[in-house]
Amino acid sequence: MAQKKKIKNPVVLFASVERKQHDALRALSFKSHRSIAELTRDAIERYITEKPTYIKAHVK
Repeated sequence: MAQKKKIKNPVVLFASVERKQHDALRALSFKSHRSIAELTRDAIERYITEKPTYIKAHVK
C-alpha cells in the first residue's frame, strides 16, 4: 500500500472537472491505492516541472 505524504503548508483547492476525468481519476485511484488528491497533486507537480521558465518568472 502506498505511503501517505505529509503536506507541510496545505491549501484547499476546489476544482470542477468533467465527469469522464473524474471517472478516470477514480479508476486510477482504486487501481493504485492512492487518493484522488494525491494523484492530482502529483499531476500538478509534473506539470509545474515541465514549465520551469514560466514558473520562475511568475511564482515567488
